[in-house]
Amino acid sequence: MNEDSVERLKKVAKHLNKFRDLDKEEQDWLIELLRHGRLVLSALNVLEAISEEALSYEEISEVTELHPNTIKQIICAISTDCDIDEQKTEKFISQHGGRPRKLKQYREEG
Repeated sequence: MNEDSVERLKKVAKHLNKFRDLDKEEQDWLIELLRHGRLVLSALNVLEAISEEALSYEEISEVTELHPNTIKQIICAISTDCDIDEQKTEKFISQHGGRPRKLKQYREEG
């Protein structure tokens, strides 16, 4: 294992036990997300950006620092399963807006 990998593991080590404290069902679906790494993080960033208000591709791009074409592809891929509505103004909003997030709380505590 190279030094970079060791340092990255050191940074997340305290979160590993928090992950292990989760119920088996929670761990299972999280493991599936983790297998897709950056792609999932990009999709989550897009969903977070549109969780409170409808935004255009360009506005989402400003928030997420992703290219508008990438955002368009992400939204196209996840829109049905993630309840994303396209507004008449060609802006997008997630129907799953702000809500308490247990995992986010873990992250903030860590």
